[in-house]
Amino acid sequence: MKFGTALASVKYDIDVLPPDPKVNCRLTLLDDQGWLVLVRQGCSGTFGVTNPKLWWPQGMHRVPGYQYMAKAGRNCSTRLRSKKYYSSAKYLGKPVEATLDGVTDVYYQKFGLRTVRATETQLLLNERPLYLTGFGMHEDADIRGRGLDLALVVKDFNLIRWIGANSFRTSHYPYSEELMDQADAQGIAVIDESPAVAQGYKGQYMDVIMHNKYAAWYTDPGSLQVIERQTISEYEAMHGHYRKPIMISEYGADAVAGLHADPAFVFTEDFQAQLLFHHHKAFDQLRSKGYFVGEHVWNFADFMTDQDPRRAFGNRKGIFTRNRQPKAAAKVLRCRYHKLSGRTIGDFDAYCPPS
Repeated sequence: MKFGTALASVKYDIDVLPPDPKVNCRLTLLDDQGWLVLVRQGCSGTFGVTNPKLWWPQGMHRVPGYQYMAKAGRNCSTRLRSKKYYSSAKYLGKPVEATLDGVTDVYYQKFGLRTVRATETQLLLNERPLYLTGFGMHEDADIRGRGLDLALVVKDFNLIRWIGANSFRTSHYPYSEELMDQADAQGIAVIDESPAVAQGYKGQYMDVIMHNKYAAWYTDPGSLQVIERQTISEYEAMHGHYRKPIMISEYGADAVAGLHADPAFVFTEDFQAQLLFHHHKAFDQLRSKGYFVGEHVWNFADFMTDQDPRRAFGNRKGIFTRNRQPKAAAKVLRCRYHKLSGRTIGDFDAYCPPS
């Protein structure tokens, strides 16, 4: 997809299986209200969208997650309908019919228009600097365990918007299309882990560097005072070597909900929250240098693991519990993410540090 200020050019291909020379394709493009944008004949080609409405993540535009609807059909009538037809029918009411020997065949595909590119210091979305805030996630909860849970998808995205994040990263398996579709619709960017993650030696050729750092947890456990110095020096060195934008893709600490200690001690909510505060000070210094483009905590919610003496009944690094109740760290991140996107939290929150 290419776009300028007034025109987006989109290439499309419709596969017909088995191949049949008698089959003709038609692509119909509708806006998010079901109004007709354009119609194109042919199973492949390029079309232009005048004054396109672009896809934006939460916090970067007043209408995040804007999507068009493409209807792909075969052997469709070439007669064009009126705008009124598309407005009243919508794309779920009266589908465009594609008929071959009396068989109707039509497919719907939502999509957004956006560009992504990286410079030596920035990650640009639609030519605007993008700073990623969010977390790594698992498709996991109590009762059902690992896998798709539609009610949980609704709950998770409500929490993502409550906390003010604009993105998340998947883990080591294919995620459900339902979850991905919801991310597109709500304006949440997804870093989708691919098989290339296993080819670490190729990382030096990537456009953006994502690096995990567990200061005061896996290294120097409990030593909160080392976080800022270690994090800043390590990420400065990486950018100096690779000259590419860089983000932290994992940081955090396990915390058992309801466990507290003063002074803060590992596995307490107090330690997890203070660990985040120290990291955020380091991130702010790195952001001021111009090449730090995002921060993802590990993890969105507690998740189950194999039995292991190093695990307190699963992985407890979630900022929410496995049944989606907030820990103190969730309040800390809510303050930070809303502040980074220029939004204010209406209700009083003692976890928000003074500016």
